[in-house]
Amino acid sequence: MNVVIAILIFASLIIVHEFGHFVAAKRVGIQVDEFAIGIGPVLFDVQRGETTYSWRLFPVLGFVRMAGTDLEDEALPGRGFRDKTVWQRKAVIAAGPAMNYLMAVLAFTVLFAWVGIPVADPASTVIGETLPNYPAQQAGLRAGDRIIFVAGEPVHSWNEMVAAFDQYAGQEINVVVERDGAELSVTLVPTNNPDTGSGGFIGVRPEITSEKYGFWKGLGLGMGRTLGMTVAWFEGMAMVVTRQLEADLTGPVGIASMLSRAVTLGPGYLLHLTGALNAVIAIINFLPLPALDGSRLAFLALEAVRGRPVDPQREGIIHFVGLMTLLFLSLIVLYWDILRLGL
Repeated sequence: MNVVIAILIFASLIIVHEFGHFVAAKRVGIQVDEFAIGIGPVLFDVQRGETTYSWRLFPVLGFVRMAGTDLEDEALPGRGFRDKTVWQRKAVIAAGPAMNYLMAVLAFTVLFAWVGIPVADPASTVIGETLPNYPAQQAGLRAGDRIIFVAGEPVHSWNEMVAAFDQYAGQEINVVVERDGAELSVTLVPTNNPDTGSGGFIGVRPEITSEKYGFWKGLGLGMGRTLGMTVAWFEGMAMVVTRQLEADLTGPVGIASMLSRAVTLGPGYLLHLTGALNAVIAIINFLPLPALDGSRLAFLALEAVRGRPVDPQREGIIHFVGLMTLLFLSLIVLYWDILRLGL
């Protein structure tokens, strides 16, 4: 079931993108011949009006086939892609990644407004989880216990409690907790922190609750998170270019695997990953790389400056070369995904 949900969410990233192109094309009066999800052989299709809606074998890409995009395409008078103004064509091209941005904001808004994000109350000393084979669990402490004394000293916050245990690494101490309204005393020996190798660690995690912000604040946070994702992506790319960070490419198989794990972790993780993926798809498609929406926007901007379009055949060759390069890189990333996941 997790795999099915992951595939559906992955497909939704494509559907949302292509739906943006589709709606914008219809709005400006362009004849849309086909709305396709996936590439390769057609699994099934249905005709509605002038448009064929199809689902193809490999749901990793998609397309909206608009009449008049290529010179040999036939279109009804005035309804071809090239019959429209530069600004109308720009709107149609930009609508795809814009829809992914919108879906990113929506996913993050739902997360912040209604699902909630996990937070720990810094003023609480209630145990949310005990880790196996660590002193707290071995001493009989469990989730829901509230630690009130460490080595005879009262503690009132999580940080205060952690600082108290840090003083007694390797020493047997008495710990008093409140459980079901009664006090319980246990002895334990804090061990070294597995992350830092120093200090006292008993193997407990704080109690986690979901904090919800309501629609309007959630919307603001959702927009902020989407913007933050965009800035972080460009910062990451800059670090890759300057060799401060190693590139880690993930293809469709890797993304589906991440989505499947996120389904297991819960709706909050799934929404966050869905929002992040939509934001990344929007960013990449706005880049002026051949075969991507950004490249087509660049050609339209050049047409607006020159007052005449670039030779359609030259533009077509550039997009074709870009598409072949993109497919080749996709195969390489797919190979890495398969090796990494041990498939």
